[in-house]
Amino acid sequence: MWWESFVKLILRQTFTWEGTTRRRDRQTMENFCYEVLNNLLRAPTDHLTKATKLKHMKAKFTRLHHEEYKLPFLNNAERDSIRYENPSLYHLIRARKRQETRML
Repeated sequence: MWWESFVKLILRQTFTWEGTTRRRDRQTMENFCYEVLNNLLRAPTDHLTKATKLKHMKAKFTRLHHEEYKLPFLNNAERDSIRYENPSLYHLIRARKRQETRML
């Protein structure tokens, strides 16, 4: 019994530490992104150059955001499918939605 309670305590502490580290990394990344955007907006450049740079930054942020959420979904690539396997409607809809959200 002692071992079970000890292991549960250690697991809970480990998950708490990992969550804290993940949150700290995400906050650091958010602060960096806001700083970059503010620097771009305050830079004394013409409107066209500023708009182009902002679009590039938006694309980078979108890719970074989707990297985090890529893992839980199944990969629907043809090379990863089993021979003669038909993807379900759910997988096709999810792939289409991911494709639409990544388009700029």
